[in-house]
Amino acid sequence: MTGEEELVVAKSGPNGIPARSGDTPGSATVELLAFDGTKFTPNETATAFNLDSLPVCPDVWVLLKRINGYWFVSLEDAPDGSTPESQSLPR
Repeated sequence: MTGEEELVVAKSGPNGIPARSGDTPGSATVELLAFDGTKFTPNETATAFNLDSLPVCPDVWVLLKRINGYWFVSLEDAPDGSTPESQSLPR
């Protein structure tokens, strides 16, 4: 792998991001967020892919990593304890 990793902060939509099914990652539209040094604001939308066997919760912050031009969930924030582990999930 060459070059720097490209990461972006995003927010999942009202239906979250489905879990992977066999060899097919779950996918959904997410809102990419721009950071101005003080706060995050909506910037654009993109398709995010989930390789995990668990779905991403609805309306939560996620960190996406770009791999071969596609955005993949790298970290999910779950501050309300809505995931089975009741904590942030590194992906």
